[in-house]
Amino acid sequence: MAAAGAPAEEVIFSDAVEGLFLKGLGERVTPELREELKAVGLDLTRPLLPAYPRTVWNAAIPLAAAHAWPQLDIAEAHVLLGRTIIDGFKLTLLGKALAGMAKVLGPMRTLGRMRSNLRTGGNYNEVTLTPEGPTLVRFWINEPYLHPGYVKGLLQGSLEISGARNSTVDVVSVDDRGTLYRVAWDA
Repeated sequence: MAAAGAPAEEVIFSDAVEGLFLKGLGERVTPELREELKAVGLDLTRPLLPAYPRTVWNAAIPLAAAHAWPQLDIAEAHVLLGRTIIDGFKLTLLGKALAGMAKVLGPMRTLGRMRSNLRTGGNYNEVTLTPEGPTLVRFWINEPYLHPGYVKGLLQGSLEISGARNSTVDVVSVDDRGTLYRVAWDA
């Protein structure tokens, strides 16, 4: 437990782990990947813990991308991994509820709720959304550690379930605090 005034440990919750590795990737989690994940602190042979340190998640993501799509460029693999967590998360109890809400809210309001949606997966996510038009936003997330393609895929998957058509997600900049994306879709 963190001391009074001390920041809480940054963690990823089991719903995100379940959504990505058990539901989303499923059979793509090979015995080799399972061993590599175990070595970084994510043992999928045991019942999931309630939460894992962010450092474990940050180590697991590139391993998963490289193993699941070894034939692809690592950037493309990360985009597919980001989409896969959305697809897998939709199969969890919490994910079903959030996906249903996204369909009702539509793209702009779904993006506006991304901080709280992402907080269901991890306690550390911070998001800033800057609308630049009815179907164009600047989306910043405090994720400088993972490949930007991962969040790009996550955003693409979120837009898709919210009913967005012809969406594009482009990386604008990356620095030591996070990544800025330009997100657009057709009305």
